[in-house]
Amino acid sequence: MVSSECILCGPEVRLPEVCIRTGDRGELQRLSDELRWTPTWLHRIRVILLAMGLPVAVQLLVIRATQPIQSTPQITWMSALVFVFVCIVLPAVLWVAARATSRIQVTWYVETDVIRRHRRKQKTWMFIACVLGGMSVASVLLTLVESESFFLFTFWTGLPAVISLGWSRQLIQPHVIGTHQGLHILAGFNPLFLQEVLSIIDRQGEDTK
Repeated sequence: MVSSECILCGPEVRLPEVCIRTGDRGELQRLSDELRWTPTWLHRIRVILLAMGLPVAVQLLVIRATQPIQSTPQITWMSALVFVFVCIVLPAVLWVAARATSRIQVTWYVETDVIRRHRRKQKTWMFIACVLGGMSVASVLLTLVESESFFLFTFWTGLPAVISLGWSRQLIQPHVIGTHQGLHILAGFNPLFLQEVLSIIDRQGEDTK
């Protein structure tokens, strides 16, 4: 099923040999990948826990290790909190997200020139991710020197680092934005591509008459 904005399809689909970004039929490269979709609210929780929760847990463990051996109520509460997060909360969220994730195998086509320009952008995002990732690691290591933690600094560098890394690894591809009556909703197409797909469907319908 094709509309002016998206395509509804089953768990496997091969799109026509038309560039999804330009709608042209020039020098094309075939791409194929398993696209995944997790409910937006659940995906955001997962990203925040991985980008902020793990660094914060590491910082708490470092603080616990650098404190005097004598146990205090504050240290005991901190250790229990880290244990609950690492052993219960994070695995539970990852398990629920994995169960709620939809998968679809898609084959599509993109013009070679578009891919070249995209790869240059990928290198830029990879550089940004490396810089932010280094700053996030540094904020964790600073707890070895200072007696205080750097939660906010870790969050504002760790989360953007994860996002930038994700963007740097993305291909030029459609993306799943949801499901509807058992079908996957694919978006991210140029309107010219969708018009070309509709025209192909119309021609195929005329040929079968």
